[in-house]
Amino acid sequence: MMATYLAFAVAVATLIASPGPIMALVISESRYGRPINTIIGAIVSAQILLATTLLIIYFSLDINSTMLDFFQIFGGGYLVWLGINTLRTGIRRKYRVHATRGSEKPNFL
Repeated sequence: MMATYLAFAVAVATLIASPGPIMALVISESRYGRPINTIIGAIVSAQILLATTLLIIYFSLDINSTMLDFFQIFGGGYLVWLGINTLRTGIRRKYRVHATRGSEKPNFL
């Protein structure tokens, strides 16, 4: 069990240390002076994220299997809901673009 936590911590630390949006933000801030506050904020937020994730994993292993199944179904339903809303928003935007052009009608529905 401890090996799993350690492997996860190493993987997250590697992801945090790799160049990404945080490095882009630090480079952007360095143009205006010393980016020490941005670096400290990134380190603190990464540590909070790591600790929170480890606690969630630790407590999820102690949850009863029925509750875990419920959260899996709830999470899947939420993702389906997000997908449907995203598609509906895209269709509405497409319709609005066509409606503002004049006499053109949308090709969908």
